[in-house]
Amino acid sequence: MFLCKQIIVNVVRNKQRTFIMLLLFAFLVFLSGIYIGNLEKNEKALDTLGEKIPVTAAIANIGGDKTSGIEITESRMESFLELDLKNLRITAESYGNIGSSTKPGAERISAYLLGVNTEALLNSMGVEFLDEPGDVDAVLSRNEGICYLSRNFMEERGIEYKIGDEIDIQMFRPVYDEFNTVIDFEEITASKAVLGGIFDRQTASGEEIPIDIICPVGWMKEQYHAAGQKMYYTSAAGEAAEPLKLNELKAQAKELNFSQTNPGTPGERFGSALVLDDQLYIQTASQLKRNIDLLELFAIAMFVLIMMLNVVVAYFAAMNSRKVILLHRCMGMKKREMIRMMFWGQFLLFMAGGILAVLILACLGLTSIYAGCVTWGLCFAANIIGTLYPVVKMCSINPIRLYSYIE
Repeated sequence: MFLCKQIIVNVVRNKQRTFIMLLLFAFLVFLSGIYIGNLEKNEKALDTLGEKIPVTAAIANIGGDKTSGIEITESRMESFLELDLKNLRITAESYGNIGSSTKPGAERISAYLLGVNTEALLNSMGVEFLDEPGDVDAVLSRNEGICYLSRNFMEERGIEYKIGDEIDIQMFRPVYDEFNTVIDFEEITASKAVLGGIFDRQTASGEEIPIDIICPVGWMKEQYHAAGQKMYYTSAAGEAAEPLKLNELKAQAKELNFSQTNPGTPGERFGSALVLDDQLYIQTASQLKRNIDLLELFAIAMFVLIMMLNVVVAYFAAMNSRKVILLHRCMGMKKREMIRMMFWGQFLLFMAGGILAVLILACLGLTSIYAGCVTWGLCFAANIIGTLYPVVKMCSINPIRLYSYIE
């Protein structure tokens, strides 16, 4: 209790000195926090850069001019799925006709089927599902026989289906000529699927092929296999799961025999190459890496300077307390009590200045609370070093001799 009273008395007695020291401590912590905050922000920006600038990977033809509407074999797709990618978007197409029966003479209606694995891909195509058909993404990611019909398709053909109705679907594989024009159809199989919902599609161009039926790509593959046929995918894309390991991803693609694109041979339909859209990511990541390297290069020198400033400020603050030490020593205060009083007085002063600086840094968004606390801890250690040495030294001197020093 006596110790607390003495600390309060010293603070009140030296208001101006206390205020100046508090601001000095706060400034040193603030300066250190800005430096650590800049380093922390650059490192965080580099770690999360892949979310803002995703590195996309897609199977393309050898010319690199087509990443959709191509023919991708199942073996090539298996290799693609081995790559370290996320947010995969896969499509396959099939032509066919639908009806309530496959009996001879039964009315059939031609349709274009699109197999997909995720709803995110459909959103980019302008597809909007009506009447809340449930978790479409979960359905498309599985191999269930559930399909979705276009409302425009039903209205134009004059057909009516309700959710839950069973639909007969006959699948045909398109046959292309050397000009990539469909010249014939090869019948594959007849299947049944349950109507899971209705959708609308806002097309960006009237030249786009209308989507009449959407189904899970995994289910479409199963129908082809059940008929003893192999299915060709029409597009495959994804994003690098770890963009900072692009070199490893490229090496992995090379091991899986993905070809390099050759712009001199456009027009081919077969998908054998892998294209990475990584230029913008690499440019931005390189700049961030240079910033981090520069900050790390001067980090040691910067912190040695700031720590030295902390030691010097604390040292002169303690030396300025010689009269207080002399007064209490003359009053009979023991050396240990004197050191404890000076230490806690300096500690509380620096605690207030450090908290003030950390709060300002956090409010301005210059650094995180954690980094601010680390900065405060480093500055505190330097202040303790600068405070203890002169205090211990002065408390060890005979009061009469100490008085001569003051004079």
